[in-house]
Amino acid sequence: NDGLPGLAHEVDLPVSRDRRRREDAARTTLKEPLAGGRSDRLHVAAAAAMFAVNQIAFVYALKLTTAVTVSLVFGLFPITVGVIAATIGREPMTNQKLLAGIVSFVGVSLVVIGIPGGMEELSGEIWGIVIALCIPLSWAFFSLLIGPPMQHNSPMRINAVVLPATAFAVLVI
Repeated sequence: NDGLPGLAHEVDLPVSRDRRRREDAARTTLKEPLAGGRSDRLHVAAAAAMFAVNQIAFVYALKLTTAVTVSLVFGLFPITVGVIAATIGREPMTNQKLLAGIVSFVGVSLVVIGIPGGMEELSGEIWGIVIALCIPLSWAFFSLLIGPPMQHNSPMRINAVVLPATAFAVLVI
C-alpha cells in the first residue's frame, strides 16, 4: 500500500468495511441515550459511582498496605457478591455458593496466618486492609448493578457512559 496511495479507499476491503462499521457504531454509541429507561440510567449511574469507589479504594489501599495484602483481600470477592446478590434477592444463596464462599474465605485466612508474624505483621496496615475491603465490596455492587442495563444495551454503550463518568468522579476526588 506504500506505493499506491488511496488504494484502500478505492477497493472495499473486508478490513476497511469492518473498521467503518466499528467507527459508525462508536459514533452512534456516543450520541444515543441508554435503552431501557430511567431504571437502567439509575443502575448505570450507581455502577459508575461504585467503579469510582473501587478505583479510589484500590489506589489508597496500595498506598497503605502491600499489593499482596490487597490481592488476598480481593479473594473475598466471590462470597461478597454471593451474599449481596442473595440479600437483594437477585440470586438465591445455594449450598454450593455458600461452600465456595467459605472455601474462599478460609483460603485467604490461611494465607494471612501463614505470613511470617501472622496478624501482628499485618496490624500496622489495618487502615490499608479496611480500605482494601472496599475493593471487593464496590466491585460486587458494580457487577450486580450493571447486570440489568446489560440486557438492553451493548457493552460498548455501557462503557461509553460508565468510563467517562468514573473518570470524572476520580478526577474530582
